[in-house]
Amino acid sequence: MIRNGKAQLLPLAEKEMSIKKLLDFAPDVIQKVKTFREKREKKKAQEAGGDSGTDRGDVV
Repeated sequence: MIRNGKAQLLPLAEKEMSIKKLLDFAPDVIQKVKTFREKREKKKAQEAGGDSGTDRGDVV
């Protein structure tokens, strides 16, 4: 970068570090997303099971 007649070097290693840090976090993020989806699906299944059981009880 040149500014006011002076040349300055910008460190580019920082970007590599941030990508590395993101990759380090990836397994934790993937696990949290997986756990969230499993809980959500389980909750939906319980709600669907509870609703249909209640409807059948009302009809019979």
